[in-house]
Amino acid sequence: MSKKRQVIHPDWLPAHTLNYLRITEFTRPGNSYSDIVFGRSNGTDLAVKALAIVIPEQVAHLFTSNMSLDDIMHELLNHLTQTFVIVIHQYRPITYLPWSDDGKDTEVKYNVQVELPGGIIEAGELKGFAAKRELLEEAGLWNHRILCVTDLYFGFLANSAGHQQERYGMSLIIATGEIGSVTAEQNEEGIVRAELIPFNHVHRHLDTLAENGYLIEWAAYLGTDRLARLLFEHHLSSLS
Repeated sequence: MSKKRQVIHPDWLPAHTLNYLRITEFTRPGNSYSDIVFGRSNGTDLAVKALAIVIPEQVAHLFTSNMSLDDIMHELLNHLTQTFVIVIHQYRPITYLPWSDDGKDTEVKYNVQVELPGGIIEAGELKGFAAKRELLEEAGLWNHRILCVTDLYFGFLANSAGHQQERYGMSLIIATGEIGSVTAEQNEEGIVRAELIPFNHVHRHLDTLAENGYLIEWAAYLGTDRLARLLFEHHLSSLS
């Protein structure tokens, strides 16, 4: 019997009728069911993500706008237990498969995706400026100071290559500040929550959310994994 992907929220349908999404159906080798993949009709948007690390005000003087990435790694390593990552919970009408490849039932329980702040880069806008703008709009960071912004990643990324691909930049932002109540601007973006997660616990936190039925955006893992690897490489180089 052919199984189909289910739709949690009907708001997905208008996007499909406007040809924003493309449907591809295929049968996986060795399985009797068909899978339906939903993807962007064209993946040429230039977008940026903000991996924002929030540090205490008392160590803010150690971070300056002209620091190299290597210098930033050095200072972050020295104060790693005091660093936090900003993630947002954004409303997304979610489609999902009610089964997994190993035959066990799975279920996404929420129309909310856990993400890094980000969005489309406007014409003529620099990646770092766009990342800072999206961070302040989507995270609702207040009583803040942006200490430094540097490129962490830029290039093509894909989800099931050929179905969804976009050009993404990712900026590392070091800042001070606090997360308050959800603002009207965040509400308009469909953001239901922003939170600060200790960097040392961010993967465990994301894994727990995923196990409890949330979708986790690829960028949340990509950005934090990349930063963790850079920190580890810097630590190794300091020992040699």
